Amino acid sequence: MGAGDNPPYLQPNVIQNAIAQAQERSNGKLLVSSSWGGKSLPTDACAKQANFVLVHCNSLAASDIAPYLASVRALPSFKATPKPIVFNECSTDLDVFKAAVSSGAGWGYYDQGSSDYMDGYQSPPTSWRDDGTQSKVQFFDLVKTLTSSA
Repeated sequence: MGAGDNPPYLQPNVIQNAIAQAQERSNGKLLVSSSWGGKSLPTDACAKQANFVLVHCNSLAASDIAPYLASVRALPSFKATPKPIVFNECSTDLDVFKAAVSSGAGWGYYDQGSSDYMDGYQSPPTSWRDDGTQSKVQFFDLVKTLTSSA
């Protein structure tokens, strides 16, 4: 979906202003961003205004992650002031997780599950315990590996 396809409240200039208003109203106490869906890139103005760059990796394969991040980092405002990049609601694909982390970005686990409030993490009320589903076990094992000091 291109910027012209979005409703008026999701136009880049409105998003940039909303980020600025949230920053102002919080007196700088909140770190503010807006997520960008799919393979779209944030506008340079929004990336400049945001405290960090928040993107979705919908339909990005592990091999797409480094080139996508290079595109984000090529934005003029990002070159001037680098910021953290976080993938929001990515997937349960651990190869994508590894590609994001090895490319210097954060990664948000997205597990829709069966929307039964037990096996996925997206449908509130959410069960955050490890219930033994294969994707959760593998995810938590990888997090443990990445965060442990060997």
